[in-house]
Amino acid sequence: MNIAPAYRLPAKPRANLSAGQCLVALLILLFQAGCSVLFVAPYDSVVDQSINDLHVRTIVFLDRMARTGGSFAENRSFYDEAHGTIATIRSRAAMLPKNEGTLNNLKELDDNITRLAVLHKIRPLTGTGTLDPAYNVRELIESNFRSLTRIELHKKLGSSVGKSADAKPAS
Repeated sequence: MNIAPAYRLPAKPRANLSAGQCLVALLILLFQAGCSVLFVAPYDSVVDQSINDLHVRTIVFLDRMARTGGSFAENRSFYDEAHGTIATIRSRAAMLPKNEGTLNNLKELDDNITRLAVLHKIRPLTGTGTLDPAYNVRELIESNFRSLTRIELHKKLGSSVGKSADAKPAS
């Protein structure tokens, strides 16, 4: 006597997934598993502090120039130090992966410091009106510093995600 099952299970359908679909499925599984992906460079406190220090020195210099009208020759050392500082920061920032935003903004800042020096060679930096070239270059420099500060804050806050409020920063 042949006992056949009264009910047959239907055959399991086979999934025909392309390589791209498999890759997407694998990426979704990795993200769900808690793997992190690095979209920007990790936070570097030395780069951040160096940018902040240069920002302070630049603002103090620009305010002094607007007030005193000092000549380029008397203040050449500011430009030399600013270019040297930017080169040093760029060198350190270039060692970190995914740091193009910081590197590009540092290059723009260096170019704007050069523009300011060219204007300063021509005349004192005493202009404050929006039609004054020195004022406009100052605004560009301020914009560079705001962008750099925003990038570094993003890195800093992003690197602290998941840490408790009681955690102390590493020294």
